[in-house]
Amino acid sequence: KDLSQVTSYLKERGYKVYVIGASPVYHSRVPHIAYRDHKYGTGLLEKYSIEFDASLDKNMEMAVSSNAAYFSPYQILCEGKECVFKIKNKLLHVDHGHLTNYGARLMITNFVAKFSELK
Repeated sequence: KDLSQVTSYLKERGYKVYVIGASPVYHSRVPHIAYRDHKYGTGLLEKYSIEFDASLDKNMEMAVSSNAAYFSPYQILCEGKECVFKIKNKLLHVDHGHLTNYGARLMITNFVAKFSELK
């Protein structure tokens, strides 16, 4: 409710509002996931399961939909409870959920592509 009120307040004052949703959070630090796959697996693993209630992302999107543009890292990186943690051997997260520089650039590229008025 608070997020909806804040975005409504800003929109009423003429601001274009963008809300960025949650990034996936992994059970373990992503470098450890990649290391274990390299040492004990195939080294080709690029997705890993997470504990995330997807309804939280949808609820956030619905809460702001009339007042703000919504961007969801979860929707870009995940299918169900499996999320991409590396692309072309480059990690997207530094730890459980914080993005690496590469991951942040990927999100910014997707954000700008979604909201063409920012170009």
